[in-house]
Amino acid sequence: MVKKYLSYYCKEILHYELLIKLNFDSCLKFPYVEKCIVSLTSPDIILEEDSLLPVLLVNDWISCQRALSTRIKKSVSLFKVVLFKNSEVGVKVTLRDDIIYHFLDILYFCVLLNSQDFPKNFFLKNLENFDSSGNFSFSVSNVLKFPQFNLNISELFKVSPKTLLGFNVVLVFSFNNYKISEIVLKFLQFC
Repeated sequence: MVKKYLSYYCKEILHYELLIKLNFDSCLKFPYVEKCIVSLTSPDIILEEDSLLPVLLVNDWISCQRALSTRIKKSVSLFKVVLFKNSEVGVKVTLRDDIIYHFLDILYFCVLLNSQDFPKNFFLKNLENFDSSGNFSFSVSNVLKFPQFNLNISELFKVSPKTLLGFNVVLVFSFNNYKISEIVLKFLQFC
């Protein structure tokens, strides 16, 4: 079954392959994905306070976990918008343990591989998305490609699908080296 593929692959196969390839003397040094942070926002949230509910529910459906709203720490005045302190801007959720692999299974097999704009070596082309501590961040442009959205969202929430933008994903690895994080992504068949 598709939803158990990455979890089985990481625990059974990837663990031993990386121990051999990286020449670790202990299995406790094995690099793994610690957490996955999924954040989502919409321009309607900034303009209307009541439009947070659709974005919150979309993030709940995507990640299968309750999301929290993100707030502004300082007041900001932009071109025609004034954002006050503690005003809600978006939602985010932190995934850990087996929920990470469930989310990455759906993201990779159902969303990324079925989109035409997704190249085969997507993660290798985006090596600048690694930060100094080896975390990898990328964004997906269309939320509605997930299999959870077989209903019409515009009828459900009275929101146009164009206002639901993409979402950002940050993969946090246990190792602080981007080269080892890149090797883990290669073994996970993300490239």
